[in-house]
Amino acid sequence: MCVSASVAIKPSKSKSLMRGCRPKLKNRDFMSEPMGDKLATSLPGIGEVLGERLREAGFRRAYHVLGKFLMLSKDADRFKAWLKDTFKANVDQAGQCYNCLRAWCDAHL
Repeated sequence: MCVSASVAIKPSKSKSLMRGCRPKLKNRDFMSEPMGDKLATSLPGIGEVLGERLREAGFRRAYHVLGKFLMLSKDADRFKAWLKDTFKANVDQAGQCYNCLRAWCDAHL
């Protein structure tokens, strides 16, 4: 469960509590507005390290990653394997990114 900023939390616990919230918040934020020129790091599952790997390969923007997702026919196994094999994403990162792009496509295409 996410904790409000107004609630005092011991520093040692705040990071672990918020870590579990980030994918949901990031997904909500991504889905709440047009994709536009959002960076790939705005996608759930894509943090700074994975985002840098994507950027170095030419996938700087979220729409670049979406393009690859569509080129792979929105196939979960193929897209997740691409992220894992090419960019060393872990299972959770690949799954979060796939789920967000799938939901975005369902809502906007």
